[in-house]
Amino acid sequence: MDRVAYFNWVRDIPYRLPLDQEEPDYSCEGKHTILAKLLRRTGLEVRPRVCEARWKDLALPQNVINIPHDDDILHLYLE
Repeated sequence: MDRVAYFNWVRDIPYRLPLDQEEPDYSCEGKHTILAKLLRRTGLEVRPRVCEARWKDLALPQNVINIPHDDDILHLYLE
């Protein structure tokens, strides 16, 4: 696979938090780990980065926004 195919493949894994240590981690942290390993195999240098965001700034349905939550969040991604 080429780099774009790797990115698309990992992107399309449904987001899912593991409920125990036996389950795969398909959160932003787990998916970035998978993608980093794949991209490094192609010789690309990548590193994890963290950004801050707010739920209220995201284009989410109102029923999701209405669920009680902290507004500030952190998101892990690759540079």
